[in-house]
Amino acid sequence: MYRKGLLLASLAAALLAAVCAHVGIDILGDWLVRDDAYDHVAHASRLLVTFVAVAIAAIALLRLFTGLCDAAAQSQSERNRLLAKTHRHTAAVALTMTGATLCFVPAMELFDALQSHSDLDDLSDLFGGSLLLGVGVTIACAVAATLALMLLATWICRHQDQILATFAFTRSREVRALFLAPIRNDEFVSTCGVRLTRKCPKRGPPALASAGS
Repeated sequence: MYRKGLLLASLAAALLAAVCAHVGIDILGDWLVRDDAYDHVAHASRLLVTFVAVAIAAIALLRLFTGLCDAAAQSQSERNRLLAKTHRHTAAVALTMTGATLCFVPAMELFDALQSHSDLDDLSDLFGGSLLLGVGVTIACAVAATLALMLLATWICRHQDQILATFAFTRSREVRALFLAPIRNDEFVSTCGVRLTRKCPKRGPPALASAGS
């Protein structure tokens, strides 16, 4: 659960880092590059990649929340081990996200160029016309995204009790049983019969009998 959630969160963070790098290269290229390749095409890939990143992030958060509910009864030593594991994986996550972001940025520009039927002269055009600028901005965004992701993971590990307390209803066995346990037909019929009996008004004596008396 932990590894899959971290993998999905890393993928979402790398995609968002690629979008930020793509925008940053476009802005800085107007000032630092003589011929900014990003100025010649539309950038539909930014919205598409952002949508995909948000969708993956939502799935990662759902898996993470499910994992927190399942691990609510863990001992403090187990939680400390998970926190240490998070710190130990920081370097691996940083390298993975940087490599992924360095692939996503030129892939976004290639998609935009194909959509706009624009020609690409060389690899530098995929990074805005300057490999130095493009790669530098991409690495900076990837490192920033990695730090933000690991800080978030560390905060969640340290405050999982408070997070679960906020959504305490998910930890209640009674509530889970209410929504998840199947209702037997005999229980349903008997419950409905009791409710109908309580709702029906009491009947008085017949009108003719009252008049005769």
